[in-house]
Amino acid sequence: MKKNFLYFLLSLNVFFFIKINAQIAPPELRCVSVTSPTSAILSWVIPPDPTNVFTEYQIWSSATQLGTYTQIGTVTTYTQTTFTHSPSNVGLRSQYYYVKTISGSNTSISSDTLRSVYLNVSGGNIGIASLNWNALKLPQLPTSSLSYTVSREAPAGVWASLYIGNKFNFKDTITFACKIFYNYKVEISDASGCVSSSNIKGDTCYNLQPAPEILIDSVSVDANGNVVIGWHPSSSSDVDKYIIYKSNGGFLTFIDTVYGINNTSFTYTLSSANSSSEGYCVVAADACGNLSVPSVTHKSIFLTKSYDLCSRTASLSWTPYVNLPLGILKYDVYCSVNGGVFNFIGSSTGTSFTHSGLIPGDNYNYRIRVWNTDASISASSNSSALTAVGLPAPGYVYLNSVNVNSNNKQVELIYTVDNSNSYKGCNIYKSEDGINFTKIGYVVSNTVNPKYFSDNSVKATEKNYFYKIQISDDCDNPGAVSNISKTILLKAENDKENIFNNILTWDDYTTWYGGVESFNIYRSVNGVFDPIPIGNV
Repeated sequence: MKKNFLYFLLSLNVFFFIKINAQIAPPELRCVSVTSPTSAILSWVIPPDPTNVFTEYQIWSSATQLGTYTQIGTVTTYTQTTFTHSPSNVGLRSQYYYVKTISGSNTSISSDTLRSVYLNVSGGNIGIASLNWNALKLPQLPTSSLSYTVSREAPAGVWASLYIGNKFNFKDTITFACKIFYNYKVEISDASGCVSSSNIKGDTCYNLQPAPEILIDSVSVDANGNVVIGWHPSSSSDVDKYIIYKSNGGFLTFIDTVYGINNTSFTYTLSSANSSSEGYCVVAADACGNLSVPSVTHKSIFLTKSYDLCSRTASLSWTPYVNLPLGILKYDVYCSVNGGVFNFIGSSTGTSFTHSGLIPGDNYNYRIRVWNTDASISASSNSSALTAVGLPAPGYVYLNSVNVNSNNKQVELIYTVDNSNSYKGCNIYKSEDGINFTKIGYVVSNTVNPKYFSDNSVKATEKNYFYKIQISDDCDNPGAVSNISKTILLKAENDKENIFNNILTWDDYTTWYGGVESFNIYRSVNGVFDPIPIGNV
């Protein structure tokens, strides 16, 4: 009996010893949310209390981390997980907090110390609102999100996220209004479900940001000599006009203004692009009057030409296109003859081109088109025209006659050349069909008329031969061409029924400009021709 009583006393002492010495850990302070300029809500996770010894939570605060902490409140409900600190200076500066647990006469250690997030905003008056804030805790709570979220209120009551990241600063560039008041706040969430929010800070903000730089597509010259400028629309939606400048050595001259963000071309009718290469740039302007920096200057292609009389070639040269996007692939050359359509005649990777084979008297008009490396952009030059001419040369050459020499059977040509202009010589051509001619000789110029040429490479008793003469001017270029003349092929045979008669047949002589009037027939006996014709037909 005495032994059982001793066990009872021992058990009772152990119970009271455990009860007296039991201690609850502090709650896990997770969030501090600023709900007004003078109030903040603290949120925590309650600690375990298996022996039911909880008395209260004590909330402590200080304006500085290492300053004197003052108890600002008590929570006596074990399951309560929040406390509102009001009034508070959280709207003016950061506030430091920790929580302790009281278990009877025992006091726990302090929870983690959290600092309310205080947001500063400045610079809205210069077009960029600069935001900076402090960390909730350093190092960060293991249960906190890895990122802070910055939000902006616009319009009133509607918050939109601007930034999510682990930095403690952010710059908000003001672009959508010329003058507006914006509120900002910063938040960070916890795995427990609570959210720490900063004070709400506002500023009057002005849109002072320059519009983005414009990218010119091309500067071309149209058929009338007007400059045509094309560019990409601005990436900024508040741009409402484009200002066109002529650029010369860094000096800008105002030309005109194009209104509307999607109006991206301009034709300048007062340009001098037919006389020189001209540079142009474009500036974007928004509704607040903010201007972009001038675009890169693009310079038009200026085409010039020269003509060589002797070679009858046009030498084209042009200024390079300046600042074509992606660089230059090639220049294509186009030509219009006598007012016809422009046709492609060649390409160059440089800034020159030679067009040969021009015909005197024809008018040639040229244009150049440049292409960028992926052939997505092209630009045209001014047009430049010339009339091909030849050196002054004889106006005519006339083939007086083509004769078959009765003695040596050679063909003898007699011709006359206009001596009013100098020339280098005459080319002699022969054909057996009157269509396909071959050059057989060359006679240098002289002032004697008529002139003579003999062709001994013939079978004049067997076939006809056609001849023509072409003048070669002082540059050795072909000039005037004579009439075409054909030899006469005479055939004689005995009339078998009248043995004292011979039958003569021949083809007509061609070509005199006046035609053939009649034929005289001459006869030789033993190789001697009677000078008096035996007949005329």
